[in-house]
Amino acid sequence: MAIRLKEPSLEARDRAVSSLATRFVFFTMEDEDGLMNVIVKPDVYGRYYKVLRNCFLLIVEGTIQKQGGILNILAEGAVGM
Repeated sequence: MAIRLKEPSLEARDRAVSSLATRFVFFTMEDEDGLMNVIVKPDVYGRYYKVLRNCFLLIVEGTIQKQGGILNILAEGAVGM
């Protein structure tokens, strides 16, 4: 299920690039409903590097994965605000 999240109040927190030089990026976003984990694959990171590294507010497009109350988004695109 692909959903485009368009909420200008989303705030990116705790960005981390994996230490294995694979360029996976993991960060947490928060809105008024709670937290969500964002996972960025290397090819997506390469295309959206500047946005993901430099923008504090993001719109992330991707596939939502929900398991046991934990919300993950596998990012397919990003726009900076």
